[in-house]
Amino acid sequence: MYDNGKKIDFKCFVAGTMVLTAAGLVAIENIKAGDKVIATNPETFEVAEKTVLETYVRETTELLHLTINGEEIKTTFEHPFYVKDVGFVEAGKLQVGDKLVDSRGSVLVLEGKKLEITDKPVKVYNFKVDNFHTYHVGENRVLVHNANKYVKGTSSTAKPTQTHHFLTNKSSTYTAQIEKITKKYGLDLDGSWKKAAVQHQGRHPNAYHDYMLNEIKRIDSIAKGDTNIFLKLFESVKNEVLKNPDMLTKSFWE
Repeated sequence: MYDNGKKIDFKCFVAGTMVLTAAGLVAIENIKAGDKVIATNPETFEVAEKTVLETYVRETTELLHLTINGEEIKTTFEHPFYVKDVGFVEAGKLQVGDKLVDSRGSVLVLEGKKLEITDKPVKVYNFKVDNFHTYHVGENRVLVHNANKYVKGTSSTAKPTQTHHFLTNKSSTYTAQIEKITKKYGLDLDGSWKKAAVQHQGRHPNAYHDYMLNEIKRIDSIAKGDTNIFLKLFESVKNEVLKNPDMLTKSFWE
């Protein structure tokens, strides 16, 4: 999705995740623009009602199950949670034992963390909060960031459809680093698993290659040698590029 030429990178929660609002707990899929949620200023810990500016929906096949003070929260890998004395940390980088924070500033403990790869895409939800850019989720009122992140981009224009190698096999800078990972899974870097027809033309910018390298490093850390899991997660990355072919252009990253 694009907003004024910028790509929105969503971090989200599954339907049924409760959000603390001025009217009480409301399921995230029922939150709408104009609603008042309870937000916390992460610098001063002032708690106040703040307005929801926009709501977002996307789909994912990767969910993290976080157990926080006995309550399970299902979120995407990238969604930032507030860790006491540290600040916001992406869900995928949280460690069991981390001390999270509720709406009263009390400590909540992360007791468990488990990855789920779904067979079919699951709808997930997020929204943008005015001013503080935070809200609270779950019965425990866990403090999270609204995590609306913008990356400059352009709307797609007509370009030739060509076979695209999602991972470069011709770069002196990137190919060796990529092969170090893919060889662990027995995957040929010239194989069909990392190709598809995409509207694009010309060379791809280093920023794109950096993004893809970081993505397969992330996938490797999850798959841990399981080729089926690696390929399933890589399909999600491919789909992001297929939906946003301007990622293959320099102007997208500027």
